[in-house]
Amino acid sequence: MRRSERVYYDLTESVEYIDLLDMRFFFSSSFNKERFLSGYEEFIKNEEDKIIAKYGILISIRGYLLMAYYIKIEKRGFYIKRHSTLTDNYDIIIDRNNITFTELVV
Repeated sequence: MRRSERVYYDLTESVEYIDLLDMRFFFSSSFNKERFLSGYEEFIKNEEDKIIAKYGILISIRGYLLMAYYIKIEKRGFYIKRHSTLTDNYDIIIDRNNITFTELVV
């Protein structure tokens, strides 16, 4: 359901999305998508720097940090689709309430 031409309240209907690290992030508006694009690299760098400073280890948790930043930006819920690396026949869908594995029809 859309309230206006610019905002999607049902993220599964949104045409505003980006693909990063084999994940598709859906946004409720182009404004939120642009906020995400302009800030995610700095967010990831800052968070990984905190881990290095605190624990003295180099670790890449880029996928987790992308999801964490996305949830921070997208206030109307969240909807992420990720292609499974285990099989070509399934999608992993993460939304506000659950994680669902759905079989892709080929």
